[in-house]
Amino acid sequence: MMDDISSGAGSRDITATTRERILRAAYEMFASQGFGRVSMRAVATAAGVTKPALYYYFKDKESLFEECLADFNDEMERTMRAATASAGDVFARVRAVAEALLAGSPFHPVRIHDELAEHVSGGLRRRLRGTFQTVVVAPVVELFTDLQRDGALRDGMTPAMAAAALIGICMAFLRPGDGERKNKE
Repeated sequence: MMDDISSGAGSRDITATTRERILRAAYEMFASQGFGRVSMRAVATAAGVTKPALYYYFKDKESLFEECLADFNDEMERTMRAATASAGDVFARVRAVAEALLAGSPFHPVRIHDELAEHVSGGLRRRLRGTFQTVVVAPVVELFTDLQRDGALRDGMTPAMAAAALIGICMAFLRPGDGERKNKE
């Protein structure tokens, strides 16, 4: 049975549960099908809510997608911070970052880049680029800043250059379907 918006006593619990159910359904659908192939109607059906109820919680598909990415971004930031703070010599620390960058996820920035460029507004693209800078780039630059202080970077190599090189190399190995394949194994 489809849930609509509730009012009155106890509606906050129903509202939170409905919103969470919508987010879970949308997350799974975006992860498996990509942004462009998911409709709000399909999300509503998968979540067991009416389309008006879905629009009560989320203005549009972009806002739903952005909220689904928020949990992934939080996890990615924790992963990157842990990798850049890992113990060991320079090679162990850089290896930990590379492994974090190469980890499979259907929401990895490289995997969603083409979809985003084609299907979402400039405002969301700008916000997601900013998030990528905060979540991925900044921790790697901080790692190389520490390594530069320790004398591990060669002269003329800035922390930003080293970070861009490492991120770029790792991303060259990622393909849009890698996260799905890795998750099925």
